[in-house]
Amino acid sequence: MWKGVSVRLGGGLTIERFSETLYPVFLILVYSSLLAAEPRALPLVQPSPDHRKLEALEAGLSALEQIDDQVAPVVVIGAYRSGKSFLLNQILGVGCDMGFGVGHTRETHTKGAWVWSEGVVKEATTANSSSVTRLVFIDTEGLESVKRTDTYDDRIFAFSAALSSLLIYNLAETIRESDVAKLSFATQLGKELIGREDGVEGGLQP
Repeated sequence: MWKGVSVRLGGGLTIERFSETLYPVFLILVYSSLLAAEPRALPLVQPSPDHRKLEALEAGLSALEQIDDQVAPVVVIGAYRSGKSFLLNQILGVGCDMGFGVGHTRETHTKGAWVWSEGVVKEATTANSSSVTRLVFIDTEGLESVKRTDTYDDRIFAFSAALSSLLIYNLAETIRESDVAKLSFATQLGKELIGREDGVEGGLQP
């Protein structure tokens, strides 16, 4: 690029030397800043090392804090390897290489819960007013993995049900009795949370 140019910048550094050392670094920084501006999946919670609790992560929380509008979380849950991440990528219109991570083995790919960094705007207009809500899409770790306990699955399910404005239970096959039981639990939990907001104590055990 600077072939044959020997202008000195001080300290013995020439433009030719600058182009060989600092210019590539400059390009990397510019490329990184462009990537940072692109919507992407960010970790929201992760399991503790012993899988006994979920730990909040700064990356996902910061993305939510930057949204000024009302937020409506759309959370997808279901058994591992049932296509939850693929479904969300289809809804968002992004490829699997740019969206939520999709695994290609029998092992669960998503760990904890991941949130899409950019909310999808949904406007509601009435005769007297208008409002803007941002749909925030959240992917969760698959249930029923052979390496996870029922207690950990219950925590993922309770977290998803409590957080969501819309809970999508993704099924790869027919509805089973265990699926109905999980959805019944989500309904009870929702009623419990609404009751507590109204000052009424419910009977659902934590």
